[in-house]
Amino acid sequence: MNNLRFWLLSLIAVLASGSVAAAQKPEKLGDFTAWQAFRMVEPSGQVVCWMLTDPQSSQPGNLRRGDPWLLVAHRPGQETRVISFESGFPMDASKRPIASVGGKNFAMFSKGGETAWSHPEDDAAMITALKRGLSLTIESRSARGNDIRDQFSLRGFTKAYDKISQACNV
Repeated sequence: MNNLRFWLLSLIAVLASGSVAAAQKPEKLGDFTAWQAFRMVEPSGQVVCWMLTDPQSSQPGNLRRGDPWLLVAHRPGQETRVISFESGFPMDASKRPIASVGGKNFAMFSKGGETAWSHPEDDAAMITALKRGLSLTIESRSARGNDIRDQFSLRGFTKAYDKISQACNV
């Protein structure tokens, strides 16, 4: 797992805690239907751009869990097109989350925590599928054995993706 994928986990924790330092305050690039886009300059000068959305639906709906998110991020000079899923619960490390869009399936990986990433070799193909699709479904299993199905809207995905790509010169 490379640096951006670890960095995203840290970003998720910081955003969830609401403790972003003034020097690292994200700039909102806009709302794009179901997606929001952001840009941030770290104290080191590293520019990071990302977009995120929450699910339209989650099944079963009666489980207690944190907020699920789907993120796409660029960290120029290190890694681009990183797709990550924040499940809101500890995942079963023995069952890979599967992302499905437009009839294509992409296995994601996790180390049993609450975050799963696309495989770097699948990032470009998955971005293309996300641009063409209407919705993305991620099927995962919690560490408690619950099968979870989250469905995300892809309305506005392409515009949000183009905006973060432009903001990060990718």
